[in-house]
Amino acid sequence: MTQRLPGWFFKVTWWVVAPVLLFIMLLFVLIGYQDVTYGSYIYPEWAILMGWAIAVASIIPLPIVAVFVVYKTPGDTLAQKFKNSIQSPLKEKSMEKRKLDIAIYESKEIVVKF
Repeated sequence: MTQRLPGWFFKVTWWVVAPVLLFIMLLFVLIGYQDVTYGSYIYPEWAILMGWAIAVASIIPLPIVAVFVVYKTPGDTLAQKFKNSIQSPLKEKSMEKRKLDIAIYESKEIVVKF
């Protein structure tokens, strides 16, 4: 989007802080779970299961796609596949652009367009 690589704060926030906080929130939800009620009315099991199914339907594609991407990424070992799957394509584009800029500079051709 900005054609620049993210800084260290962005990387730490998205690779460490966000997953840890989401995992902690999930733990607290599961540990402190109580049946859903409205006043004295207790919702039936099928309604509670439907609510959980709707909630999980938006979350479950994330690990499925992550496993699929790691599986399809080139590499010999699982560690290499994982490392290659989380690298940004911007780094490659940035390197290609830098090489092109260097090649243009080294050619010392000046083109004037009117």
